Amino acid sequence: MKELRFPNINTVIISGRLTKNPEFKHLQNGTALLKIDIAFNRNFMKGDEWQQETGYVQVTLWGDAAEKMSKHISKGSPVLVEAYHKMES
Repeated sequence: MKELRFPNINTVIISGRLTKNPEFKHLQNGTALLKIDIAFNRNFMKGDEWQQETGYVQVTLWGDAAEKMSKHISKGSPVLVEAYHKMES
């Protein structure tokens, strides 16, 4: 059997609204940490009718991104988060 090959894409994009106020704190080493809970909707056809499904995801922001975002978002805020896996060399 031939080996399956997938593109090397390690990116996630999530858009939605915050379900509660963010949790912001500094760790003992001074690193900023921000936890946000996002609700997102997906619309799809089932038979002849449109359906809507809601999903939830928790995202953790670190460092400068956590500091900046903590000042601008609150429960109900629309957000778009793009993240990727940074490969260590």
